[in-house]
Amino acid sequence: MDYYYILFTIITFSTLEVTGKLIGASISPYAITVSRFLIGGLFILPFAISYKRKNKMHFKLKDYMRLSVPGIINVCISMLFCN
Repeated sequence: MDYYYILFTIITFSTLEVTGKLIGASISPYAITVSRFLIGGLFILPFAISYKRKNKMHFKLKDYMRLSVPGIINVCISMLFCN
């Protein structure tokens, strides 16, 4: 089963570069970055919520801040340099 996940990831990232070059001239890099992370985050969210409930984890505001700061830095700074 792990090989299917690896194959899916390879195919997804391969098409990402090709489609990025095709639509890069017509859509701004900011819109591409926002849509990429929004779709990815919405896809991962149900798995994260079920994992959190299954393991009875409780986060505080401090924990959310410690998680969001590196994410914001990655999306706002690092990923826009790639475009």
